[in-house]
Amino acid sequence: MPDPDDATRIRTNLEFHAAIWQATHNPVLVDLLERLTTHLVHAPHSTLSVGDRWQTALAEHARMLEAIRTRDEPMARTLAGDHMNTAREIRLTLLREAATR
Repeated sequence: MPDPDDATRIRTNLEFHAAIWQATHNPVLVDLLERLTTHLVHAPHSTLSVGDRWQTALAEHARMLEAIRTRDEPMARTLAGDHMNTAREIRLTLLREAATR
């Protein structure tokens, strides 16, 4: 299967994360994360198009789902934190690069 284009990666990723957020049944958390997402989708490029990030993110998603499925809250928390920290670092790099152009 060929790699999806950037728009498909973004849409798929947002759908995955939104499903996880909805599963929390926490409307305040969902609202905050949706607002944050609104700002991030206007960034110049998706973090999912950098290097092998798409495949890595898919593997991270699978591990997070497994932790949730097995109700391993500490592992799910760690995996989600690591996942978001990596995305943040890539996003910051993309923004720095865009600022120097």
